[in-house]
Amino acid sequence: MGDRCTVVVVCAKQHEGEVTAIMNGCVEPEFGANGTEHKDILELEFEEMNYGGYDQLQEIAAKGIPFHGWNGPGCSYGHGVFAAFEGKYAESPSGEDARPVVSVDQHGDINPGHMECALNYWRVRTSAEAAMAQLKKRKQRKATTRKSSSRKSKKNKKK
Repeated sequence: MGDRCTVVVVCAKQHEGEVTAIMNGCVEPEFGANGTEHKDILELEFEEMNYGGYDQLQEIAAKGIPFHGWNGPGCSYGHGVFAAFEGKYAESPSGEDARPVVSVDQHGDINPGHMECALNYWRVRTSAEAAMAQLKKRKQRKATTRKSSSRKSKKNKKK
């Protein structure tokens, strides 16, 4: 048994089964950020994830599933945020508010490594969110097309 914490993964609803299976199924699903509902985007909370679910998150990213999320602190690490898009995975230390943080040294200079991690995380997260929004739009277009086809079929039957 290793260092365990809570991990929250935000992903498109269509990826829920795959994400849950990889994260070992310990899930308490909630819809949208902070419990508010956003159609087709899920916030999946996983409890007692070993080392912040790092290995599982890497596996999900390798499958090309767009997602982002955050983890609580473990005994040997603090809060963190992560995101993945097109197989690229990025992470950064964060505050309790799930926003990246950067450290400064004793002279007040920003740690350039932390700054790069934070900026890279935001780039990947923005891409992941855009991809999830596109998945949602595609699903809406398919539903609209099905409704339109259904109406045409009904019209043809009436003739």
